[in-house]
Amino acid sequence: MKKNLTLLLYILKYLGFGWLVYRIWYYLKIKSGILQYQTKPGSWEQYSLENILSRPRNVNTENYKEHRLKNFPGFFFTQTDKDSYRSYLLRWDDAGLFNSVKDLKSGYFRLFSHLKLHTGFPPDWHKNYTSTNRYPQNAHWSTIGDFDGGDIKVVWELSRFGFVYDLVRAYWITNDEKYPDLFWKLVEDWRANNLPNNGVNWKCGQETTFRVMAWCWGLYGFFDSSYSTPERVDKLKKMIYFSGIRIERNIGYALSQKNNHGISEAVGLWTIGVLFPEFKNAKRCRQKGKRLIEKLTL
Repeated sequence: MKKNLTLLLYILKYLGFGWLVYRIWYYLKIKSGILQYQTKPGSWEQYSLENILSRPRNVNTENYKEHRLKNFPGFFFTQTDKDSYRSYLLRWDDAGLFNSVKDLKSGYFRLFSHLKLHTGFPPDWHKNYTSTNRYPQNAHWSTIGDFDGGDIKVVWELSRFGFVYDLVRAYWITNDEKYPDLFWKLVEDWRANNLPNNGVNWKCGQETTFRVMAWCWGLYGFFDSSYSTPERVDKLKKMIYFSGIRIERNIGYALSQKNNHGISEAVGLWTIGVLFPEFKNAKRCRQKGKRLIEKLTL
């Protein structure tokens, strides 16, 4: 009893009464099913152009890629930078880069930049490859415990899509189409096995943000590839759109953590709002992300 009272006083002193009330309310939302109702599981097919674009008229899957090309917001690079960047990348990267991306096709992925594991290609996005555990694939993320399948971060690491940065650099150095081919195969497999709000990979908004950043890097880096078909660009666009919804609807929990989660997710919202101004929720994401970034960092 004394220990619990000491813990309560510590929480009130360092985190505040408001934090405690929010966390109790959040716990009740999970247990009552309210959170699950607010973030209902769904399918990718429910996200049509009419549902996600602010001006869907005369825009369809076939011409959306061309529309993006003509209205491309600024990013870290554009396709016209390829020739000038190649010389820098050649000085930066060594054989290790190409060995790393070669491993992907053989089913070897590097977790946390150093742990090389054989997962098969594509990997099982719900499996803990440091054990025999697997998280449930078709359960709502709020019902999945952090340790239901072992260390959750091992599972999340693959779905961060950190390997995309290597694939883009390799492609820009060589123009070899096998690199965008790998990217799109992994994106499509992830999409098929991670339906909206289902599974462990939707459990954390920060992880969703990291994944969006990697997807955007791949979208821009591989945009001129023959493998970046209008159909694939359309699918990825819808995945990014939903990711923004997922981040926004539960960002209160990230803010309550009082750590880098709030900043990460705010950056995720702002990035989606800036890079995809054609989205219906772009303005809201951009403004909310900007406001939170300023509040948390100034």
